[in-house]
Amino acid sequence: MNSEPLLFIDSVFNKEVVANNQNIYDSRYQTERKIITKNHDSEFYIKLNRLAFMYEKNKTIICKVILLTKEEYLVIIKSINDNILNCIHLDNNNNKSFNINEIDEVTIETIN
Repeated sequence: MNSEPLLFIDSVFNKEVVANNQNIYDSRYQTERKIITKNHDSEFYIKLNRLAFMYEKNKTIICKVILLTKEEYLVIIKSINDNILNCIHLDNNNNKSFNINEIDEVTIETIN
């Protein structure tokens, strides 16, 4: 018998759930849609923090955020709080937030 607690019990108490060889499903959708996550190295977090720092210094750096689901967004990175990347979406100038663990890659497109 497996002695590890069930994943949904852990998810009630924690915002960040680490799946130990388990699949994570979001029950808000009618079909079971698997949530894919990725753990990044420290260099990725340093890159994001530097982009947020440049925004605070009034430098406009347009980035492309590529999610693990292959969705792409052109954004300006504003800040990082609790593994949430806060950005300005360039298509509609609205705020957009991303979970860092759902991001595959961030590339710099233009620097102004």
